[in-house]
Amino acid sequence: MISMLGMGSDRPGPHATLVLGRLQFCLSWGLTGRVATKEDDELLLKYQKIGIPLGGPLVSLLLVIAMLVMYLWVPMQPLFENLVFASGVFNLVNLCVTLTPVVYSAGPYAGRPSDGYRVLAAMGKRPSEP
Repeated sequence: MISMLGMGSDRPGPHATLVLGRLQFCLSWGLTGRVATKEDDELLLKYQKIGIPLGGPLVSLLLVIAMLVMYLWVPMQPLFENLVFASGVFNLVNLCVTLTPVVYSAGPYAGRPSDGYRVLAAMGKRPSEP
């Protein structure tokens, strides 16, 4: 199995920008990102199908917790305190949006399922193809 991490354009070039073992980075300028796996006649186990889409929301959750801890217990100047609070709120909103099980209808992710939808599909609660 090959894991691909892409940032930028939804249509990367034909070649990866950086390759580290079986991890391929496809970098270009843009505001979107994606993570995908290519199967080489290899089936993913159920926990892998659930764990892969939970990676992004898990990072958002960890950032929310880190920002909350910093905001409550680390003395800072008011400007930095506001910045930490805003970062925490942004990551909390990001966590909620990505875990909501929907198929996006517009924008750069049009027609693609959210992470929450992919988790439910892996658990058999939703159709696997939107």
